[in-house]
Amino acid sequence: MTAPAPAPAAPGPGWLAVVGVQGLLRGEVLLLAPGQEATLGRGSGSTLPLTRSAGYRAMSGDPQGLRAACQGVSRRHFRLRAPAPGEAVVEDLSRAGTFVDGSRITAPLHLRDLRDRSHAVLFGRGERVELSWVPRSGAP
Repeated sequence: MTAPAPAPAAPGPGWLAVVGVQGLLRGEVLLLAPGQEATLGRGSGSTLPLTRSAGYRAMSGDPQGLRAACQGVSRRHFRLRAPAPGEAVVEDLSRAGTFVDGSRITAPLHLRDLRDRSHAVLFGRGERVELSWVPRSGAP
């Protein structure tokens, strides 16, 4: 007699995906599990700093262009938290401002609809990242 096949594992909660779509962070990806947080900004103290991006390295031969690209981006510009699956909290840490879907945020903004849609975060002179929820597949 053979043992019954084990039931497939339930899919895990997934990740908050932060994808650079414009500026020096273009092409950079950061995944946060529920309960994790990260900071984005210019300085090396940020979880995802402009200064470690491929875009920054590509412009290293153009100091004036690089200075212009980083203008308006604080060392730690904003904080992201993934409090629960499908959710994110965006908190501005700068004086220059952080914009979510085109509106400047003045207090931590709790996004609860990431399972259904993505959100754009703009900061500095041309940095844009997209926030979305990536569910973990049930495949082993």
